[in-house]
Amino acid sequence: FRSKRSAIVPDGKSHGLVMCIDWSGSMSDYIEDTIKQLLNLVMFCKKVNIPFEVYAFSNRGCGAVRYQQNHGDLMLGDFHLLNVLSSRMNTTQFVHAAEILLTYHNFHHHPTMFEMYGTPLNEAIVAAMDIVPEFQKKYKLQVVNTVFLTDGDGQCHTSVYGVKTQYQTGVMVIRDPVTKAEVAFKQQYNNYGRDLTAAYIKLLKARTNCNIVGFYIASRRDLASNIESFLDEKLRARDADLIEKTNKIDEMKREFRTNHYVIVKSAGYDEYYILRSD
Repeated sequence: FRSKRSAIVPDGKSHGLVMCIDWSGSMSDYIEDTIKQLLNLVMFCKKVNIPFEVYAFSNRGCGAVRYQQNHGDLMLGDFHLLNVLSSRMNTTQFVHAAEILLTYHNFHHHPTMFEMYGTPLNEAIVAAMDIVPEFQKKYKLQVVNTVFLTDGDGQCHTSVYGVKTQYQTGVMVIRDPVTKAEVAFKQQYNNYGRDLTAAYIKLLKARTNCNIVGFYIASRRDLASNIESFLDEKLRARDADLIEKTNKIDEMKREFRTNHYVIVKSAGYDEYYILRSD
């Protein structure tokens, strides 16, 4: 059975998709292929009437979002979200948007807000804490799949509004004032960025109960130099079993070499796909 607003799929639940794409300078080498895959995905959603919203996140140009900050709040960086595709678009609007996205890489001059720059991934995750519940409520969805695609790590902001702090190794606790959920993470130099992002992902999960999937575009060199950061906490610990750790790293390298991707579950996501960039 299919309604005008949502699809009823075999498991008997209505589904929706929210996708956030990294609009940073380093994505320029992959953006054409990324857009083609994105259009395949959303055209499937259109075919079976699954509601969707697609955002590009960036920190370049105008329209930056600045959250109201209170004493004790984590200070996020400026960023903006570009709502590039939506199931709310009619056919003409969708085709026009798709044409712009497909030909984007051919243009040397873009509106300032479309210029590629940094990777405000953590800010996009925080924004999703408002976007996903509103999306879920609007379409009366039982299952929302939230996807983040990037080729790098988010920016690390751990300054606290109204409090003099300095970077130090230790434990930081981030608390969601809405759900009261708390996530603690260790401030360690070797995996600082990903642990911080994982904390935000866990808080997003606690607030929305959505499925959260990550895609990380990486070269073989990227994976080789960062592979330990994709291990789970047990294997990254100082007292980890060295043989078990080495075996897991070798297994991941083989899978990446053979399949051109590897799936890990150590970054807060329900599934985190490390995709080979070529």
